[in-house]
Amino acid sequence: MDATKWPDLRGLSLTDAKALILRSLTKGGSYDFHLDSFIERAVEAEAQKMEAQLVARGSTTRTYYGSMDQHPAAQLTGVLYDALWELVQEGILRPGPRVFEKLNPYADGYSLTPKGRVSLGTD
Repeated sequence: MDATKWPDLRGLSLTDAKALILRSLTKGGSYDFHLDSFIERAVEAEAQKMEAQLVARGSTTRTYYGSMDQHPAAQLTGVLYDALWELVQEGILRPGPRVFEKLNPYADGYSLTPKGRVSLGTD
């Protein structure tokens, strides 16, 4: 993962977070967006940047965490959840798969709505 391609979560505005989510939509598969994997990648990128800053300041120690949700960077993800919620409220995304041919196996999956496809020009 190239952490430099991710924006700094510290100071990320709600508008920028929404744009980041929309740029991260996937093509193919049952869903357009998977929240859990997106948040995990964002925390990993932020953790890499934090560690690089510590090394640049001369730190020679490293802290290991049992999981990424225990890392201090995980506390910075609130804006991403808020951005996703706004996209749902605006009718751009909705929870669940694109087509209901099977039960929703992923609770973190979101799909573009018809309004979302039109507004993003993917229809």
